[in-house]
Amino acid sequence: MTHQVSLSTTPKEQRCWELACDLKTFTTSEIYAFTFGISQEFIRKYLADLITQKIVRKTGDSKDGEVLYEVAVTATSDAPLLPPRQQDIKTWNAIWKAIRVLKRFDLEQVLMAAGTSRQATQTYLYRLSDAKYCKRFKSESGSWQYILIPARCKGSAAVQIKRNGELFDPNTRQVVWPLKQEAAA
Repeated sequence: MTHQVSLSTTPKEQRCWELACDLKTFTTSEIYAFTFGISQEFIRKYLADLITQKIVRKTGDSKDGEVLYEVAVTATSDAPLLPPRQQDIKTWNAIWKAIRVLKRFDLEQVLMAAGTSRQATQTYLYRLSDAKYCKRFKSESGSWQYILIPARCKGSAAVQIKRNGELFDPNTRQVVWPLKQEAAA
């Protein structure tokens, strides 16, 4: 069964895209030189995503030996909307599957059941809690516990964290966080 993914972009991606379009051919270092607060690692990952989607292509090496890139499509002022990374989807699916089985859990239980990284698991659980897919509370021992809210779980596909921070439920095909009234406040 295939599930829908939600496309989005971030302000950092928008800035990198604008520079790529202005420069026409460019290296990671050239994009980095014109951005403040955007790491070279972020730029490399973003370019890799654009290459995967055939939006940017490698054209060879620059005189400094760095990879030279160019925009491979007709450029528009808005950055291309990109799907979540496949590795992220695999991680979310593993966590989602684990918490649907466990129903009541703590971070350590999910880590053991899902086999995912601590940071990714913790972030995903916090975001699910924000969107009211699970309730987060302190247990008597003082550790954080979670309870899955069955009424929110509409299917087997994992809730996705979009690139712009929104949560998208492919089961209902809706952005589930922030809710429109929360975003307006």
